[in-house]
Parts: sequence; structure tokens; C-alpha cells
Amino acid sequence: MTAASQAPVLRGMSAEVRELRLAIADELTLGSNTAADVNLSGAGVAADHARLRWDQQTLLVERGSEQAELFVNGKAVTRQQLNAGDELRIGAHRFVVKMPALRPQSVLRDVPAEQAASSLRWWLLAAALLAAAASVYWYVLR
Repeated sequence: MTAASQAPVLRGMSAEVRELRLAIADELTLGSNTAADVNLSGAGVAADHARLRWDQQTLLVERGSEQAELFVNGKAVTRQQLNAGDELRIGAHRFVVKMPALRPQSVLRDVPAEQAASSLRWWLLAAALLAAAASVYWYVLR
């Protein structure tokens, strides 16, 4: 995978930013200032509201100014490391963090399709045998 495909992405979740998919190469600024990388409007959005920094291992978000209210998963923060699935809220704008490079180990296991299908067959066979045994048991005790 290329470095660009491993970069975290902020995906817009609320109405005004729903179409946004923001890849974070190294640093990204959000705010109502036209000089911000991502210009957000509306009540509760400061000129220099937030900065996101990606160092190829961790993604940090920090408040850009004292007046800015920054929320991660509903909790007010001044600076915090972000993880895949975290929700970032700036004013009325909500984003979810997508991080291909930092998926949990349980997600990274590559299971070939044939192996997954074989495992499913075994579970179906076990369920069928259990159902047959239960019906025989019910018939005999009846």
C-alpha cells in the first residue's frame, strides 16, 4: 500500500460536511478563517479552531485557540490522540476518523475467501447436526 492510502481520513458525518473526505498527509487546519485548510462556517467555529497532525504513526488533534470548543467522542478536549472510529466535533460539524494504517490487529488478519467459506460450512454442519439431535431427542421423549 502507498503512503497516501495509509493516511488517516476525516469523513464528514453531519449535513454540511457529509461530502467531505479529508486525507491527512501531515497537518490539516480547520476553522472559519479562509486561510484554514478546511473552511467551516457556523456558530461555534473559531477562526483557527483545530489542527490535526499525522506523523505516520499517531494522529493528534489540538485546539487552535482558547475560544475553540473541541470534542472527541462527546468529551471536551484540548489535545488528544485520535483512533479509528473516533468522532470529532467542531461546532455543529461532526467527522469520523478512518485510519487504514492503524486498524486493530483483529481486522488485519487476512483470511482467504476459501478458508472463510470452509469455516462457514463447518458451522452450518454443526448447527444442522445439533438441530437433528434436538429433534430426535424431542421425538423420543414425547
